[in-house]
Amino acid sequence: MNRLIDIGFQKVGEWGIIGENLSPKLSDLADSSNILYAFISDGEALYVGKTTQTLQKRLYGYQKPGPTQLTNIKGNKLLKELLDQG
Repeated sequence: MNRLIDIGFQKVGEWGIIGENLSPKLSDLADSSNILYAFISDGEALYVGKTTQTLQKRLYGYQKPGPTQLTNIKGNKLLKELLDQG
């Protein structure tokens, strides 16, 4: 985690669940594109990705993955499992 902070990563939001659906809560950079993003849990980087879309649009892919979007499907499942565990 410290390595990510050292290169400029900052917390811009967190995931939650509303009903049975994932819901990102972004406090910053929602409309930024061409950025790197990371999923962090308990201080550990679980995934680092990049997007040419806005961050908000990219995260929507994890919220509602299409049937052929394997990375989004896997991310959706992992995020839900982590949130269910608290």
